Amino acid sequence: MNPLTRRDAVASLSTHLCKVIFKKKTTGEIREMNCTLDPTHMPSGVYESLGNYDRYRPYTSKGTQSSVVQAWDTDKGAWRSFDINFVESFEQIED
Repeated sequence: MNPLTRRDAVASLSTHLCKVIFKKKTTGEIREMNCTLDPTHMPSGVYESLGNYDRYRPYTSKGTQSSVVQAWDTDKGAWRSFDINFVESFEQIED
């Protein structure tokens, strides 16, 4: 399933572990990422490191529309991001 919008992706990531296959914007390389925004799938304290980041806010600090989704990569153990416009596949893999 490909999310139709950035908001759809964030909603799924907020409650599930998801597998996202996307084309890297800078190189065109295809990447696969298991990721989430659900604190139950993150080490203690990681979710809090987002601070006041509003994951549903679709605008950059400059006020322009953003298509980038920030999520916790469970395989790399770090915050990563992907552009929703370059997603080739998006699926929920765990509740």
